[in-house]
Amino acid sequence: LMEDDFLTSDRKRSSNASHNSGNRPSSQPLKEPPSEYLDEPLQQENLGENLQSSKCCSSTPFFLKHSGREVCRKPCSFCISCLSVYFAVTIALVANTIIDQSPLIFLTLAEMESGEIDIKVWPSVESDDLEFKRFVNYSKIETSFSDYPGSPRFEFGVEISNNLLEKGQQLDVAEYENVKQFGNLTGSVLLINSEKEKNLEIGNGYNHDSLKTGECAVHRDIANYLGAKEGQQFILRGNINNALNLIAIQKDLGEYETARTKADNNYQEGNLINFGRQIFSCKLAFIFSSLEGKIPIADEDSMIIMEYDNFLPHISQYINTKGLLKEDFKLFVKDYNFKTLAESILFSLPKPRKDTYKDHNYDKIQKKVAKYASKLLDALGYFPLELSMPVLDSLRPLNMGGIFLGIILNLVVILLTTISVMLIYSLLMISVETKTFEIGVL
Repeated sequence: LMEDDFLTSDRKRSSNASHNSGNRPSSQPLKEPPSEYLDEPLQQENLGENLQSSKCCSSTPFFLKHSGREVCRKPCSFCISCLSVYFAVTIALVANTIIDQSPLIFLTLAEMESGEIDIKVWPSVESDDLEFKRFVNYSKIETSFSDYPGSPRFEFGVEISNNLLEKGQQLDVAEYENVKQFGNLTGSVLLINSEKEKNLEIGNGYNHDSLKTGECAVHRDIANYLGAKEGQQFILRGNINNALNLIAIQKDLGEYETARTKADNNYQEGNLINFGRQIFSCKLAFIFSSLEGKIPIADEDSMIIMEYDNFLPHISQYINTKGLLKEDFKLFVKDYNFKTLAESILFSLPKPRKDTYKDHNYDKIQKKVAKYASKLLDALGYFPLELSMPVLDSLRPLNMGGIFLGIILNLVVILLTTISVMLIYSLLMISVETKTFEIGVL
């Protein structure tokens, strides 16, 4: 029985082996890979780039979604962080803007002290005896030196009467010869050429039209003291004796320079005509609180403004010749070219004038202004003149203040920039550490 079992199993093994050998596939040669797989490195490189771009595109929504979720979870922290960064950046930008605009800030302070007057020219007088050399012939400068446009000015002190004339009321000069008619209120009359000064950018904020003949503008303090209103007339008394003497001599001699020399001789010999203090009226056109840089702000409260070209035609009717001159002298004064008797001439830097003062370095500003002023004096070399630079002189004491302010604001900008970087870095680190902790807990 055991032998039969052994034979039976042996037959099964041999039949299984023959079956397996019958089913074994025959050996065949390997096929070559398709041609599209031959450039596999290049395709792998392109595939890597596509995966990278798709990775960035797919990760952006994830980060946005994650950030939105964090904001919703901690809105208070998010608002505090945004406000902190916002204020730090805003203050840094404001400080940087102040640094950039600081030259214009100090220029404004300087112009309050000196007015918007870049260059002021007046006659150079070697001796007090040459009283009539104090006038400069602006008319000749205007025609001969058109490359340097200027504007004439004339100023003299006046007493102001406490009485006011109503509109249409005529002034009786004889009535006001009495000193008692004038109180303790004094001021100065400044004759300006509004159009020329507007072109020179002297008093940019002064937007009033040119005053007509007989009109004037006064400061608010004077108007309030007298209770004056627009349309009423002021009564003034001032000394323009030298100008009238020179006009009288020129009427006889004709030539300007000869008349000025003759007037100086008469002055030294004591032979001048004593016209006395002229009494005249002027109609109040408007009341001002500031002349916007036409003169130093400290001088505005006692100033009365009148138009330069209209002054002699107006005052000629009030001149008292005291019987020393013929009546036709008044007509001569009315038609006289007052530009020949300017006390000073104002000039401005080339437009736009403020660009010259935008430099942070005072020495460079001084060099530019002095260079232009030297060219101006060379052009006007025929006349003995003196020159000042009011704005530049007022900027000098402010120079160190500008440097100090710039240093402080630069330190503030650096400090705030550092704080902003540290704040942003700390916010990022807190977010990463918080997320790491949450993942670790999970």
